[in-house]
Amino acid sequence: MGRGIPCQVGRPLVDVRLAVLIEQPARESLGWGCKRIQGELPVMGTGSVPPQCGGS
Repeated sequence: MGRGIPCQVGRPLVDVRLAVLIEQPARESLGWGCKRIQGELPVMGTGSVPPQCGGS
């Protein structure tokens, strides 16, 4: 009587390696905001940039 795969609610999970890569400059450069970190991710070698940081 199950419906199969339940639908996922909320934002998809972020890969652990990507989360570590985002947290590193946030800790090292406290003055950097979300936009600056987001702009630096491609320079640091990630192929993907999360569409949002923090709140909605």
